[in-house]
Amino acid sequence: MGSMGSFPAFAGLLLGNSPAIVVSFAGIIVAAIGWQRAPRAAMLLMIASVVNLLLAFVTVWLYGVYVPQLPSETRYASLQMIGVWSAAAGVLHAVAYGLLIWAVFAGRPPVMPRARA
Repeated sequence: MGSMGSFPAFAGLLLGNSPAIVVSFAGIIVAAIGWQRAPRAAMLLMIASVVNLLLAFVTVWLYGVYVPQLPSETRYASLQMIGVWSAAAGVLHAVAYGLLIWAVFAGRPPVMPRARA
């Protein structure tokens, strides 16, 4: 299958991943804007956004370009590699989400309990 034959699949995958791509770019922009005010939270947001952006683009490339061009003789071995990629991508998504959770609380002063009246 030529590169033009896989273009509709690639475009569909790109469109399907566009919310994640847009949110990742927004995260990068928000981190850059907030860097002076909250550097640790901004750094964690930046790392998580870049990780998610790279995961989105690699996934689109893998399923939209690489898989459609596989010869049928090697497809089974390649599908095993894709299974490994899917597991690794899941772990990386979890790490990125963990960084976002950490960023919410990074650098915040502890809250003092209020005296009851």
